[in-house]
Amino acid sequence: MKKYLTLICFAFILCASYAQENDTLLDYSMQLISQQEFEKAIPYLNTYSQNHPENLNAKLQLAFCLTQTGQLEKSITLYQHILSARPGYHRAYYMLANLYMQKSQLEKALTFSNKALELKNNQPDYLLVKAQIFRRQGDIKEACRYYKKAKRKGSSEAKYSLDKYCK
Repeated sequence: MKKYLTLICFAFILCASYAQENDTLLDYSMQLISQQEFEKAIPYLNTYSQNHPENLNAKLQLAFCLTQTGQLEKSITLYQHILSARPGYHRAYYMLANLYMQKSQLEKALTFSNKALELKNNQPDYLLVKAQIFRRQGDIKEACRYYKKAKRKGSSEAKYSLDKYCK
């Protein structure tokens, strides 16, 4: 009986230290991100995500770091994985719109922008990215329409763009 109790205590301590180590990985990753050390945060977030595949927040942070380090394809794949787990997550659609716009795949960017706005139509950042996509497509009239909407919702960047492109 004493042996089993010792084994159970050992197993409990081992599990607790494993959980603490994983929490430390995520905490340290978040600290690196706050210091804009995105490249350094990636391996810690990868490890944490592998140990906790259900944790979408870690995947979101990892996708953000991948974007910040120019690893757009990996980031796109990860955001699509996040959407397969949580189809109504409007922020992932917005991020995909931004990523495809960076890659000059404007039709895809517009599709993801529309989906983000369908889910959350008053978000100024979502309105702004749609305006930017239209501007990049050369549709200044439509871009100005969305810049105005974004400005009304509080986007200071939209105000700057309105002054620059919509005279």
